[in-house]
Amino acid sequence: MVAPVFTWTGLYLGAHGGYGWGRMIGNDPTGLTPDSTVDNKGGVAGGQIGYLYQINALVLGIEGTFAWADIKSSTTLGAGTATVKNDYIGTVAGRAGYAFDRALLYGKGGVAFTRDRADATDGIGGSSTGRFSRTGYVVGGGLEYAFLNNWSARVEYNYLDFGSQLETPSSAGGLVATPMNVKNTISTVTFGVNYHLN
Repeated sequence: MVAPVFTWTGLYLGAHGGYGWGRMIGNDPTGLTPDSTVDNKGGVAGGQIGYLYQINALVLGIEGTFAWADIKSSTTLGAGTATVKNDYIGTVAGRAGYAFDRALLYGKGGVAFTRDRADATDGIGGSSTGRFSRTGYVVGGGLEYAFLNNWSARVEYNYLDFGSQLETPSSAGGLVATPMNVKNTISTVTFGVNYHLN
């Protein structure tokens, strides 16, 4: 009896986790305060669902991902603290790759989503908060290997660019939050597993 030929064609779902780092560059549109640069880092964990179609060695598909994120940085603000953070990352992207039987080398690109969070206190009753949804693009790639007929593992790198957006946190208690044009970029490296329903 001939063993069935492995194929990447089919629906899959899975989970991933890893590490992210990013940079926020803030520019005061009034020019009254200097530009500020904040480097963020932290963990990400989430899931993905997608569909692949194999034509000879060419593999095409689409995938959606969502991950909770803790990519942040905190600094001292007088007697208080200021924290900026991205608390989730989502993507909808196309995938294209080349299959070496059970190994798949691929690239991806599409739309990315995140949320900037800004929280500050001055230690004497003043505070400011902001929540800002962002849309941008993602490009990346990775290597996936099917270690069983229905299971695969992968490592993946993604670069996400959310451009520049005006963000104005709300403030209270005498702490004044300056509106800033914030440019945000994030990189992630994740490890994941997928279950294939083909």
